[in-house]
Amino acid sequence: MKGLPDGTRYNLSKANATNLNQFFKMRQATLRKCIQIPITYTADGPVTERANLTTQHFNISLADVQCLALICFGTEVLAPAAIPAGPYTAQDINPENNNNDKMTFYDQVDGSVLAKLIENVLTASGYQDLLLQQDSFSFVDASSHEIHYDGLTMSKILLLQIDPCIIIGMGSIKAQLETMKMHNFGNDARKMLTKMQSKQLCT
Repeated sequence: MKGLPDGTRYNLSKANATNLNQFFKMRQATLRKCIQIPITYTADGPVTERANLTTQHFNISLADVQCLALICFGTEVLAPAAIPAGPYTAQDINPENNNNDKMTFYDQVDGSVLAKLIENVLTASGYQDLLLQQDSFSFVDASSHEIHYDGLTMSKILLLQIDPCIIIGMGSIKAQLETMKMHNFGNDARKMLTKMQSKQLCT
């Protein structure tokens, strides 16, 4: 996937947050399938809600994307399970003879394409800054020992670094607002409104 020409790429800094967010939003049609991240599950596992990584990233945690990446590379884990420290292992698959493995292979390719896009939109120094956290998105092939980068996890880490305000999700804020009671603020409406305003997103 085409990135940006040399000389027009971005450093990994807050100053470039708007440009980087816009760049990925403009490509969401191409990335449509791989950026739909499961964020809510039933007690026995099935997904009940997804969020778009390019437009709803504030609703998606790093654990959400890492969970998806681990499953894609062969490690079964259900959110919100604790994510182990990386780097991780990419289990062997047989896409030629197994239909499930074939779908997994395509998912891995989508993630690799996104990872390459990220590399090609950042400056060399910006990309090296991102690689400082490569243990969080690296998967080592069990047979060839080749290292694969998961683009979804890289995207989330990139967004967290350029725009830390998105760490707080809208769902969390909504829940906090809904549980606020006047008596907790001495029946002072002004204090309660001030607290509610402080919960707004800073994006």
